[in-house]
Amino acid sequence: ALRKAAKQIADDYPTILRGLEEDLGWGMDKPVSVLIIKERVRFRRMAESALTVAFAVPARGLIVMDYSRVHARPFGLANTLKHELCHLVLHRHIGEHKLPRWLDEGVCQWVSDGLADILIRQKNSPLNRAAIRGDFIPFSMLKRRFPSQEEALMLAYEQSRDFVSFIIAEYGKE
Repeated sequence: ALRKAAKQIADDYPTILRGLEEDLGWGMDKPVSVLIIKERVRFRRMAESALTVAFAVPARGLIVMDYSRVHARPFGLANTLKHELCHLVLHRHIGEHKLPRWLDEGVCQWVSDGLADILIRQKNSPLNRAAIRGDFIPFSMLKRRFPSQEEALMLAYEQSRDFVSFIIAEYGKE
């Protein structure tokens, strides 16, 4: 039933990897497996959050996708694959304990054109509200885990993406 999606992933993979190599300056020299889950309930038991559409397991070179949601607009299979593959590339070159979660997610959102933008309502974004209130999440609290509560989770993603974008704008991607 998922043969078409598997073929699309296999066809898109080389191009996406080349794009990541250009963006990050690093490639992937280990095999990558992609597990496509058709049943949303089954995927939900594996995922951290109900908002999760896909996730990477760097230690296993594995990407797991919820096909019931990832193929549909506005996510996009290729964009989601790029985001999750970015996690694998980063962890291949940076030790897990040296890569804070906020930087990992921020970079992956940056290379995948802000995948979390899809989930965030720009006019009423958590980041805009936090800026008005002066109520950001300290990056020290986002070092290993992101919050589980929906509003705080969206703020963590948005904050991470925007800070990485700031670093790149000010200092370059190198």
